[in-house]
Amino acid sequence: MAPFIPRTRAAAAIRMKQLALDNQSRVIRHLRAKVETELRESAATKEELAKKVSCLEREFQLLRNDNCSLRNVVTLYKDIDRRTSQLVEAKNEYKSTKWH
Repeated sequence: MAPFIPRTRAAAAIRMKQLALDNQSRVIRHLRAKVETELRESAATKEELAKKVSCLEREFQLLRNDNCSLRNVVTLYKDIDRRTSQLVEAKNEYKSTKWH
């Protein structure tokens, strides 16, 4: 029996190393699959964020245009108010000079 013991030990050592390599291969496959999943999720998230940014940029442009329009309307109302005041003043001056 003595001559077979080293072979058995060697075979057991080889089997143990093979099991360790199989486990490492399984872990590596698992980690690669996990990385691929993370990359896909990251790409999807990046795409969603890009869409959100473009929507927000469009909304900002619209708000800017609306703001310009609003400023134009406010300027128009101020101009109308100023002209109305001038007309009232002119009318009052005309009335005051007409009767005197």
